[in-house]
Amino acid sequence: MPEISVLMSVYNGEKYIKDTIDSILNQTYQDFEFIIIDDGSTDSTTDIINRYDDDRIKLYKIPFNSGVGAALDFGLKHCSGKYIAKVDADDIYHNQRLQLQKEYLDKNPDVTVVGSLINYFSTDQEVLRSERYRNLKNSYERQVNSIIKREDIKQKLYWFCCIVHSTVMIRGDIYRKIGYDHTLRVGEDYKLIYSLNRMGFFMEKIPEKLLDCRISSTSITALNVSDMLTSIYELKQDIIAKIFLHREVYIWGAGGYGKALLKILRGKNLKPAGFIDSKENLWGKKVEGIKVYSPSCLEEKRDDKGVIVASDPGRFAIANVLNKMGYKHLDNYIVF
Repeated sequence: MPEISVLMSVYNGEKYIKDTIDSILNQTYQDFEFIIIDDGSTDSTTDIINRYDDDRIKLYKIPFNSGVGAALDFGLKHCSGKYIAKVDADDIYHNQRLQLQKEYLDKNPDVTVVGSLINYFSTDQEVLRSERYRNLKNSYERQVNSIIKREDIKQKLYWFCCIVHSTVMIRGDIYRKIGYDHTLRVGEDYKLIYSLNRMGFFMEKIPEKLLDCRISSTSITALNVSDMLTSIYELKQDIIAKIFLHREVYIWGAGGYGKALLKILRGKNLKPAGFIDSKENLWGKKVEGIKVYSPSCLEEKRDDKGVIVASDPGRFAIANVLNKMGYKHLDNYIVF
């Protein structure tokens, strides 16, 4: 039995999958099996995979597109390794990734999940010029790479998925036991890692960039923003319900993210008291039918107020302000 199972699902990945497979086969650590689930591809993905003459590659083809959660859960059942390394079908991996992560888990038996730092990149000129790419590269990458140690990861995983799914190596017995939500086509990664965190498993990162994470125009998170936010709400709904209990709740962030959250909350019959925003030109105006307030309005009667932070680039700064005001994370505020 190999020490490591490398797990990857793919759907219509003909454009980049060779780069990914080559980066795995060229690892310095070679004792692994490579479990690939072709989730109903209709392009030449299967043909590309079949061109490899390598006994470590074990290809399983699902005849229809079942979704990422179902495909990965199916793949987990075929992983026999002590450790399981998650791989995405368009990313490129540093050739020491498997070796460094295995050594880390060997030396730290109390750690269940080890990730790494990331480097976002794209070979698509249109993507490189997009606001989405700039936000990921200049904000999200910096945020993710600043969170390394277990205590910081433990807190920040309640905020956002601060461990990139395709960087993780997880102890196989626990990975197989928890598994993926079959119903999710997006957000399956955050649900897995969020659940492990709430169950008390320790997670850390190797402070090196072991993943070049490709951003493309067809990335799942780019195409399913609404579904992604809904899946995040489902994860955090118990904490959100607690914050709403006997409180006036404000959404901090009156931009697109905050408006999308408002729509979800209204669909759950939850009625925020207003938006909070740092932009003075918005104060006193209404956005989506509710008033926008200055952050100073949160300084009085804190026990009667709650806050949901809905700002990707501003989440760290906003949380710092709320902490200084005396708000308590997971009690009367949460970062969405």
